[in-house]
Amino acid sequence: MTTHPGIHRPVVVGVDGSPHASLALDWAATEARLRGAPLEVLQTFSPDYPEVRSAGPGEPVPRQPSSALQTAAEHGCAEAVARARAAHPTLTVTGRTVSDDPGAAIVDASSAAGLVVMGARGLGRVRGMLMGSVSS
Repeated sequence: MTTHPGIHRPVVVGVDGSPHASLALDWAATEARLRGAPLEVLQTFSPDYPEVRSAGPGEPVPRQPSSALQTAAEHGCAEAVARARAAHPTLTVTGRTVSDDPGAAIVDASSAAGLVVMGARGLGRVRGMLMGSVSS
């Protein structure tokens, strides 16, 4: 039997609540099941985002308390984990919420991963800065 590098290393998927991240999650869960590997769902949040003006006329987006951002990120991660488990009941799925830049968190997680999966686009300029778009 031939062994393949990374066959039992986790498949890591970055999520941000966007439709593209949901598609990436679904694909990553299927791939993890096919590989016989666990799935790790990664959601980031940034407690130190700058105040951002909306794309159109309006007021600046107010700074949110880091606890509110963390709670929202944890909720989003838990929803993604539940979605993957519902689709693949025998798959080992874990979730991790990290206070970090999305790119840095994905790079860090990739060191132990057999595969890293991300969606094509994130939440957009404002929500992405608040929650941490993985594709940025």
